[in-house]
Amino acid sequence: MKILINLDALADSSHRHGLRNESFDDFYAAQVDDEPNQIFVRMLEQLGEAYELIVYTTMSEDYRLQVESWLMEHNILADDVLMRQQGDYSKNYQCALDMINGISNIEFVIENDIRVIEELRGDGHFVIEAS
Repeated sequence: MKILINLDALADSSHRHGLRNESFDDFYAAQVDDEPNQIFVRMLEQLGEAYELIVYTTMSEDYRLQVESWLMEHNILADDVLMRQQGDYSKNYQCALDMINGISNIEFVIENDIRVIEELRGDGHFVIEAS
């Protein structure tokens, strides 16, 4: 069984929200300074041995090394990291849904976007809403 967690739920990105309107490159580059959400880190530490952990993000594959380094720095042992494919310009919530819909055996999802949460719950998934 799999646990899916959105990187935005796992990390506190509030320090970089002002950059979103200026430059997505600057916004994503500042991800290295995100602090982990300790509640979910501790939860995943407890559940990690019993479940396959998949972290997903709508950040582009261009930032894979950065994201994987951040996860390792914070001792988050993901079995897989799913990222937006290069050239995918879909809305963030649609990109996330497309990633999740391709996965089977999902125990639960940790998500912060209400549009994704509502859609997943409507499809019968158990979703923990992160704020």
